[in-house]
Amino acid sequence: MTRIDRVRAKDMKTNIKHIRHSLPVKVTSLVVGILILGFGGLMIVNIQRESYSRVAKYEDTARLLATAITTSIQNGMLESRPDIIIRTVNDMKRKLKEVRRIELYRRNGVPAFTDMETANAVNKYTGLEPELIERISKMRAEPAPPIDDPLFTRAVEKQALLQSYESLETGRVLTLYQPLKNLKDCQECHNRDHSVRGVLRISLGLDELDAELSEARNRQFVIAFFTIFGVAVTIIAFMGRVVLHPIAKLMRLAKRIGAGDFDVRIDVRNQDEIGQLSGAINEMAGHLKNAYGELESEIAERKRAEQEVTHSLEQIKAQAEQLEKASKVKSEFLSVMSHELRTPLNVILGHTWLLREKAVGEISAVQDVSLAGVEKQSRLLLTMVNSILETTRIEAEASKIDQDEVSLERLLSDLRSNSAVLINENTTLKWDHPEDLPVISTDRVKLHRILENIIENALKFTEEGAVVVSTKLLWDAHTLEVKVADTGIGIAQENIAAIFEMFRQIDSSDSRKYGGVGLGLYIAKKFTDLLGGTITVQSELGKGSVFTIRIPFAVSGGTIAATAPILPKHIIDLR
Repeated sequence: MTRIDRVRAKDMKTNIKHIRHSLPVKVTSLVVGILILGFGGLMIVNIQRESYSRVAKYEDTARLLATAITTSIQNGMLESRPDIIIRTVNDMKRKLKEVRRIELYRRNGVPAFTDMETANAVNKYTGLEPELIERISKMRAEPAPPIDDPLFTRAVEKQALLQSYESLETGRVLTLYQPLKNLKDCQECHNRDHSVRGVLRISLGLDELDAELSEARNRQFVIAFFTIFGVAVTIIAFMGRVVLHPIAKLMRLAKRIGAGDFDVRIDVRNQDEIGQLSGAINEMAGHLKNAYGELESEIAERKRAEQEVTHSLEQIKAQAEQLEKASKVKSEFLSVMSHELRTPLNVILGHTWLLREKAVGEISAVQDVSLAGVEKQSRLLLTMVNSILETTRIEAEASKIDQDEVSLERLLSDLRSNSAVLINENTTLKWDHPEDLPVISTDRVKLHRILENIIENALKFTEEGAVVVSTKLLWDAHTLEVKVADTGIGIAQENIAAIFEMFRQIDSSDSRKYGGVGLGLYIAKKFTDLLGGTITVQSELGKGSVFTIRIPFAVSGGTIAATAPILPKHIIDLR
């Protein structure tokens, strides 16, 4: 068995072991969870419904009891028999074990029949029999504090039965406040200036009700438990026979297939999903058997292919080494040739400048024009040579940053002097910059080369109009910003991204109008990136372009005035 087969068999064994141990647990948990949620919710609903029903029934019974006691008390008052009222209250306390408290209060909250205040008031208005006054005086007790309960006050105000649940020392109770209305028959004795004569407070114990509710809850729990248990066992047994057992059988056979026994087949007895899965596994085993033979052939073929690829890679590596050597030789050759070409060109430019400056004698106007052409073409050739040399350095990653103290006034003066010979008769070159420019710290050669290439590019493509070089300092960002705007031929939007590529010109035909090798903007972009700056272009075809160069700098301090005679760049190189 190959390594691929052993890895495949190991993975299949791991997966089968995981499924075998987890699937029954998952099925059982799912079934039990669903049953608990379903029957548990139903049980809670039943318990709540039964509790509401029992509590409502108990409250109705309590109201009936309160009404009956109130009726007895009112009848006793109509008969002028307060002793009957007291006897009725005491009998209720003694005979009804649910009654925890039964008390009668006047409407001002003072317990009834504890003083002679009401009897004296009634005797004053209607006159009571001496015998009745004597019976009432015998029931007089020590004065008790008035009741202080918000429900008592509300019962008097609303003239309605109110109830609340509270806890006493004997346990939880249901307390009812039943107002005793001042009926028409009672108004002869109790006057007509009030609607309620008093309030009956009766508290009924909830021990029996709580016991019934607890018994009902326990009964519902037992019923739910046995129902869930029975249904769960039935469903799990059914799932085990119909689903889990066939799946376990499938896993055992799949394990044999994973071990490489592709001749094993599963007995398909049903056409349900598991039966279809069994058929699919049988079909898969047949395909695996065929694929296994093909795989061995492919492995052998791949080994041969790998050997051929290894041989090809060795050849490619050798060719790459040769190309690298050739590239190095090319770079060295270009570097040497560029250096050798620069020396005579600088000599030519130097002598041409001396002749035009009449350092060796007077020259005619025709001679001056000819010398100007020589100087212009020599400068173009020197620019091409310098561009090729700098490109080889960039490609070799040999360009480094040399921090110098750069006088911006002298730098712009050099650029102005070097660019003068490139201006044609229909083009003007304008300079816009503030006075007293500071000395900054940056790479002078690279900054000069960036601006020189951008300005020369603008002059080359501007046959008529103006090129404006604007310089300003962004002090907040410590950035030098130079904008070179021209009224030349412009650049199409789709070509802007390509102008900074090496050897790239928009017009690359053999008969192109503008010269150059396409390295000026490439070098400017590379040097700008090296200095941590940016170049952006805004252009419209036929209307001109604006190149914006931003270079970060450090202030070196002071300014340098351009008082000394400034020689052209090629004269400086000559020295």
